[in-house]
Amino acid sequence: MKLSTEFRRSRLRLALMCIMALGAGLALPVSSTASQAGSRAEERAAQTEERAQERTVRTEERTARAQEREARRTGRSEERSDRHDAPKVGGEASGEAGEAGAGPSSPSSGSGVVRGCRISIQTSTGRVVAGESVTVSGTLECPHGASVAGQQISIYAHQGGVGVHGFGPAGTASPGVGLAGTPATQTDGSYELTSAALYTNTVFQVRFGRRHARAAVKVAPLVTLAAAPAEPFASSDAQTAASGSTHQHARTEAAFTGTVSPVVTGARVALQIAHTATGAHWRTIAHGIVGADGSFSIAHPIRIPGATSVRAVVRTGRQNVAGISEPVSFAATQPQNPQLTIETSADPLAYGQQVTIGGVAAGAGEQTVTLLARTKGSAFQAVASATTNATGEYTFTQEPLQNTCYQVTDATARSTVVYEGVAFALVTETTPSAAQVGQPATFTGTLTGAPEGQVVDLERGYGSGLGFHVVAAGTVNATSQYQVAYTFARKGTYMMRVKASGDGVRQTSASTPFTVTVTG
Repeated sequence: MKLSTEFRRSRLRLALMCIMALGAGLALPVSSTASQAGSRAEERAAQTEERAQERTVRTEERTARAQEREARRTGRSEERSDRHDAPKVGGEASGEAGEAGAGPSSPSSGSGVVRGCRISIQTSTGRVVAGESVTVSGTLECPHGASVAGQQISIYAHQGGVGVHGFGPAGTASPGVGLAGTPATQTDGSYELTSAALYTNTVFQVRFGRRHARAAVKVAPLVTLAAAPAEPFASSDAQTAASGSTHQHARTEAAFTGTVSPVVTGARVALQIAHTATGAHWRTIAHGIVGADGSFSIAHPIRIPGATSVRAVVRTGRQNVAGISEPVSFAATQPQNPQLTIETSADPLAYGQQVTIGGVAAGAGEQTVTLLARTKGSAFQAVASATTNATGEYTFTQEPLQNTCYQVTDATARSTVVYEGVAFALVTETTPSAAQVGQPATFTGTLTGAPEGQVVDLERGYGSGLGFHVVAAGTVNATSQYQVAYTFARKGTYMMRVKASGDGVRQTSASTPFTVTVTG
């Protein structure tokens, strides 16, 4: 029994030892796995840090290479600028110099390099007629109190460089780029140069150091116009005229001649006419062609009798401004009944003006003549009578307040009808010659004969010189006064005028064009 008990205890101890050994064997792999996991985490952290450092280094290297490339580009650009004595065409109207001093393209009287200077340029006008000159001016500005006095700058002119068909004096080719002058700056940094006569579109460029500024001038051909004397003829017969028929079929065959300089052979010439004294409504009535000698001739019938204004317009290309002649006054003769003639002293009239109506009745001796008048929507009515003198002459004085037709009768004949236009009496009082960008400019005046509320337009001329367009408007008050305010958005010199459009009762009235110089 005792042996059996000892045996069981031995077996139990052996089993416990086996169990403990097995537990130790199982615990060993777990510890090893945990140790390996910790090692791998440390390795990953180290690799991440190394990659971040590498990225930082690569970023710094890229930045350094970009800076080196930019420095090389800047250096090459400055070298090219230094190598070229003549400027290139095109660009802005002002330039800033990073380094402005002595250089092969712009000598300087200063002894050192002036950094951060700015040079500007402008011309006295952006549009001239062939053969005219412009004034080129501007200002040199330098920081840090550097002296701007006595600095020598270079101004170049590139003719034919604005997309034009190059033409020069007497039809010669465009001279291209050339040095226009080297003025020295004044004590305030300003400079000025009067150009030679211009015959084609020109770009001026000023250089000081390595930077430049540009300004363009467009040149229109010089156009002249003359009207040859002409006699009237009528499509109606003498019996129709004697019966008092209107003159709507009457014509005056006129010949207009002129020249274009420089010569642009084959260019088209438009003959334009305006039947109002203000020239408010130009319209083309005929065309001609410029010959090899620069001359042109246009014959055209003028169907409406009375005073007119005629001008010639020549276009030489899309990029060129049109050449416009000075308006020529032309009087189309009133068709007449030889038995009783009629004429007016002026047409049109301004509201409140008087007109003299006169003529001759056939046959000597005194006889009574009657003046008839008709306005819009009414019939002829007698308004005055007079007695002719010994030679048959008569006169009437009238003050029409709206457009009126007149006719004269005697015991045996009736004159043709004459039309007398009456325009608003426009008087400009305030027409500023200078204005500031962004600041309203006010234009005032009076418009006599207009009802309260009549619209008055402020118009600005097109850059081509052909016509105007409305930019602002005002109205007439109870005392015939008007006021128009307008804010200019850009610098420059603008051609302006004030106009009141006709209302069917009275004709359009426009002021004489005036210029406004707008500064920043």
